[in-house]
Amino acid sequence: FIDWWKMLAAQSKDLRYYVYGTDKYNRLMNYYGQSCKDTEKATLNSMREVENAANMFYYTEE
Repeated sequence: FIDWWKMLAAQSKDLRYYVYGTDKYNRLMNYYGQSCKDTEKATLNSMREVENAANMFYYTEE
């Protein structure tokens, strides 16, 4: 999904971690359990808004 995020960053719409509706902005995350686009990462609500700035690391199991 990181490649999708890079593609979204190159588009004219600004990026937002989460926004209701995607008419004005591209959404990077969506709520866990909701249907997500391929470009969105489902996350738990408890992992959001912990602090204003944060790093995100994505690991895969091989």
